[in-house]
Amino acid sequence: MEKLIKIPKRIVIAVLSYLAITWTMVIFIDFLNIGGSSDWLVSKNMNNALLWVHFFTEGSPTEMFQWFFISVSVLACGVISGLHIKKSELSKCFMMIGLGMAIMLMEDAGNIRHLIARLVSILFYDEYSGSGSNPYATGTIVLIYSILGFLMVFPLIKYRGQLLSSVKSKSAIRWFVIGYFAYGFASVVSATEQMGNWVGRVGAGIIDYFSLTERAAWHSRELGFYLLDFLVEESIELIGASFIFAALLSYALSLIKDMNTVQSESKTKVTS
Repeated sequence: MEKLIKIPKRIVIAVLSYLAITWTMVIFIDFLNIGGSSDWLVSKNMNNALLWVHFFTEGSPTEMFQWFFISVSVLACGVISGLHIKKSELSKCFMMIGLGMAIMLMEDAGNIRHLIARLVSILFYDEYSGSGSNPYATGTIVLIYSILGFLMVFPLIKYRGQLLSSVKSKSAIRWFVIGYFAYGFASVVSATEQMGNWVGRVGAGIIDYFSLTERAAWHSRELGFYLLDFLVEESIELIGASFIFAALLSYALSLIKDMNTVQSESKTKVTS
């Protein structure tokens, strides 16, 4: 059991190591063109010579890791809810968190917000070309993220007393808080990214600062939007998904350990 207790920490270390390695490669090759590495990738006639596009775009390894961690987080919530079956309030709490995570998975993997925004736009605006193409689309996406945020935060507020008294691992609390804040920040960015196109403008500013359009791989300032939307936002979401799972797994393992200890003590009393 002691070996299993160490798994959550190893997950956190593995994810941070993955991000450190990929970001180092992106900075050295895509941004700094060390040793002409970026130009060399362009010479190989790649579909896209930017490493961050391959690592962090939709359906990339980074997003697949997110989907995995969200999926197992839903399972972990189900296990914890079952372990707390005699404590109905905590059981309900983790059922609600699991529901929120399940909806998050469907939204993240299927981009459901865009489908709903498109439908609302067709009904009321007769036009849709993106999440910020009209106020109906923007309002719909903000509403969807608000509902999802409510589902994730409400059980923590309602059952905060029971949760704090039942969690023994400070690391689990720390990971959970970091994971929630990471996902909260990413959700705010995603919900507001088309308001004044601030994400695109910030990304274009970064491209201008490093004079990246002078290189063949960076063919347009329009990549600025995707630079933040993919490289930055997907990284933050991976931290959120993995840290939340690490916290849930740590909590579940501590519950199982306590249950085993109680059972062992009961057997000892019976035999004695």
